[in-house]
Amino acid sequence: MQTPPSGPSPAQPAADVLQILLAVSLTGVILFRPVYDLTAPAELIDLAYVHLNPAAQRMLRLPECPADSFLTLYPHTGETGVFAFYRDTLLSG
Repeated sequence: MQTPPSGPSPAQPAADVLQILLAVSLTGVILFRPVYDLTAPAELIDLAYVHLNPAAQRMLRLPECPADSFLTLYPHTGETGVFAFYRDTLLSG
């Protein structure tokens, strides 16, 4: 009789399972927090880093939570359309 593979118990909180998944993932994952214009709250003007998993940290050579914003670190993404893509994705819900 084979023993079933071990894994997280059903009682283990989903947040713990997510942290484990992010830690072992070979795919870089970035969690951003939108930054809105204080004078025009509907206008998303930048992205703040909340968390980079280890793979993203290695690929981007950044710490787990960079202090600088996305546009501060990558100002050229405004011209290339990358920021607009991220912004539009966040605003689409």
